[in-house]
Amino acid sequence: MKALDNCCWRNGKRNFDKIAWFYTGFVYGLEDRASPGMVKVGESMIDPAIRAREIAREMQKDTIALFYWAFVWKPAVVEQQVHEVLSERRVQGEWFDVPLHEAIETIRAVAGHGLIFDSESWRK
Repeated sequence: MKALDNCCWRNGKRNFDKIAWFYTGFVYGLEDRASPGMVKVGESMIDPAIRAREIAREMQKDTIALFYWAFVWKPAVVEQQVHEVLSERRVQGEWFDVPLHEAIETIRAVAGHGLIFDSESWRK
């Protein structure tokens, strides 16, 4: 475990490039329906619908809803890069003031060829 810790942490930050190349997971978008335009972009190894319910419960808000998910290679890296692209629109933490369609476009663009499938293609 010590070797994994040394590999994964650098300067107090997680170094995902060293470990993330071999796994897949979800990058998702949540909206707060009580605050139009408020979007959370996160990553998870579990079903994004379950994660959305967990976050709603943690925030004690029933207005949190999943609006998009993407199953991607390197989800932590994709999430981090989406946050960087949207950084000027950051409100707090992982929450951004951005239209839903722009959040979706950003996730899809950042994931690029690492996008395996998403909620848009899954419905078809």
